[in-house]
Formats: sequence, C-alpha cells, structure tokens
Amino acid sequence: MGFFAVLRDSPEDDFDVIACHLNLWSLEGLLGHKVFFCDVGLRLKNKKQQALTKLRMALPFGTDKESLHDLHDIMLDQSAAMLIFGKPVMIDGSAIDSGQGRVLVAKVSNNEAKLHTELSNLQKGYSLWTINVSPALKKDEECYTRVRFELRSLGRVWVWKRSGLSKTGALVDIRVADVRQSVSVWRELEDQIVPIQGINVFVISPASLQFRSTSPPFHYMRILEGRVWEPYLGRASDLMRRGKLVIFQWRNNPNVDPKIDPTCPFRVFLDLSREFGLLPLSNHLLVAAMVLLGLFIAYSVRDHAKELMAMGVVILERFGLHFTVLAAFGFVFWLIKNFGPIQKAMNVLKRLFLNLERFVYKA
Repeated sequence: MGFFAVLRDSPEDDFDVIACHLNLWSLEGLLGHKVFFCDVGLRLKNKKQQALTKLRMALPFGTDKESLHDLHDIMLDQSAAMLIFGKPVMIDGSAIDSGQGRVLVAKVSNNEAKLHTELSNLQKGYSLWTINVSPALKKDEECYTRVRFELRSLGRVWVWKRSGLSKTGALVDIRVADVRQSVSVWRELEDQIVPIQGINVFVISPASLQFRSTSPPFHYMRILEGRVWEPYLGRASDLMRRGKLVIFQWRNNPNVDPKIDPTCPFRVFLDLSREFGLLPLSNHLLVAAMVLLGLFIAYSVRDHAKELMAMGVVILERFGLHFTVLAAFGFVFWLIKNFGPIQKAMNVLKRLFLNLERFVYKA
C-alpha cells in the first residue's frame, strides 16, 4: 500500500510544510457509483536562497493524468474560503489571511504537473506526482496551494465492507509519511520526505454510513449540508439536493506534537457501517430468498439423491467434451478481456460514463 507525503523534487530544495489539510470526500454518483475526491492544501515556506518551483506528492490511491485540478480560483472566493477554514477569511488580491497571517495563494498548472507512471500503479492504488508552484517561492516567503485529485482507484484508503452482494460499510485507512508498510518501489523515497509541522485530516462520508470506531480519537464530528458545498465541489452531492454528509476531523498540535515524518508517521483509521434496522429491506429479502431456495432444493432432492448422483456421472461421461470446449471458450474470453485493445475500449466507455456523470451532477 501507499502513503501520503510531501517530497522534495530536488535534493537541493529546502522548505517547510507548515500546515497540511487532507480532505477525503465520498459522494453519490450515477447508478450507485461512488465518486471520491481528495483535496490537498499545503502551506509552504521556502528556506533556501534558490526559489522553490516544484514539489512532489505521494498519494495512497490511484490517479491518472486527468485527475489533478487546481483550486486556486475557488480559494479566493470569500464564501468558499470561509467554508474551507471554518472561520472568517480576509482576501486581498491573490492572498488570504485565515488568522495565521497573510499568505499568497499559489497556482498549480495542470499542464506542467507530471504523474510518474513508473512509480505509480492505478490497479494497486498509489500515485506519485510532481506539481509546480507559481509564482516561484523565494527565500523566507510563504504560500498556500490547494489541489484536488479525482480517485480512479481507492487502494487501501477506502475499503468497502461487504455481505454477499451488498455493501455494509467501509474501512478508511489514511497514513502520512508511513514508509514501513509501503510498496517496495517507494522505499527509496524516504530521504526525500519533508516533515509536516501541522496536519488536519478530514473524511467526509454520506450520513447513511454510521460511525463505529476510530483510532486515534477524532477531534470532532458534525453534519455538513451538501448543497452549501456545491460551489466548492463543482457538483451536487446528490441529485435530490437533500443528502447530508458527515465530517470527521483528526489533527495534531504542532506546538506539542512532534513533526510528522517517517520516524513519527501520522495514521487515521475509521470504521463505518450501515445502520441495521427495518429499512432498507434488501439484506432481509436476500437472506429470505437464499433460505427459501435452500429449503426448496433440499426438499426436492431428499428422495432422489442416488438417482441424481448417477445422472451426474452419465452427464459427465457424455458431455465431458462439451465442458472442455466451454472451459476453452471461457479461457479465450478471459484473454480477450485482458487484451490491450479491449481494455482501451473499456476505458473509453468508462470515461464517457464519467463525463455523463459530471454533466448530470454539475452544480
């Protein structure tokens, strides 16, 4: 599995991550599809004479080249900035002040950002990016940058709990600068990781998922009105505009707690479950159908077990060749499914579906 971390793009770089804000969003999509965003906000301070223009981000989920979105403009919107920081924010041109001093909001160019495909794996769920900071950060200057990643695969950050065909909840596992259990290709990144002085981690999930347990204890939990956040998200949280979101926050205290680095990683674990009650009835109906089917089969074969076994032997003898042919067709189908051109066609269909979903849910 992967981890989240901010890294130097060059060994000569020397900067501080004064604050880090991680927001993991779980939102409704078309036909039961779930949409996941991760917003990353960083307050940076350059400590070297050489200007800081780039940095790297290690992400514990799968992304592609179209996943990155700069949130510079939305950060300079008064109402959105107040939602993000949870308090009044002063905006002065391209700078903001949320009570921690005036700081410039830097831009990130999607065209100049680079996804390191050799150190990323969409299926296994980890990504490494290089992003630019504009304008370049001079010595002793600070800036704040905020970007959004659309998750293409969840990795181990969000694991669905299942019972049969239904989703009964989710396990959320966020690790910051945790190198010890990371994928082997990332072990060499340890020396490049920049310590994080203060971090705030937010998980925003549908209210239908109920809190069960967490480690460490969260700082607070409260309800978010999805409609209020639509301008920031750029989409509806649900089509009916009635859905509630629940936000969980964890944080460290930079004045007391040590910096977050490979020797002192920061971890968040959250267990969410669907509330068990009379509704929804899907689980009850599924169990009832399986019980009835089992009783029917048991009643039907109770007096004919020997005959059925003999019939099975005859069928196997007579139609063994047919079974072999079917197995061969199944193997060919598996090859076709994993064949490059077929995969490309499926990716095109997936992108069409995602574009349709964006259009339908656009705020």
